[in-house]
Amino acid sequence: MNETIFDLLDYLREKSEVYDLAIRKKYNLNESDYFFFIALKKCDCINSCIMAKGMGISLSRVSRIIDNLVKKGLLFRTTDEKDRRSIKVKLSPSGVQLLIKINTERSNAESKLFQQLDQANVKTIKQSVQKLIDLL
Repeated sequence: MNETIFDLLDYLREKSEVYDLAIRKKYNLNESDYFFFIALKKCDCINSCIMAKGMGISLSRVSRIIDNLVKKGLLFRTTDEKDRRSIKVKLSPSGVQLLIKINTERSNAESKLFQQLDQANVKTIKQSVQKLIDLL
């Protein structure tokens, strides 16, 4: 086994992409919208500048993603009262429901994967991945 951790992470990303692609198709979300939407699960309301920085994409790209999700009725957009140039976004009730469905689908996929392992292995894998994330 000569693969580096990064090689293995790339391979894991490719494998997990299959699940994300199926979910994106089911709910008619393009890749950018989907990952933006997933990033919103960690907060109730977020500033578009913070989201752009967190996702590593330009503010103009975030604005286009927000526009698309607002048109689909999945987000609400408001102007930040402290800085009128800044935009805050929040999931709409439809967006909350879709996020619940997406999270359920992702959890189900993970459960199917981990059915083949005992709980000790699952715990070890999760702890190891979290350590890698913390190190990066």
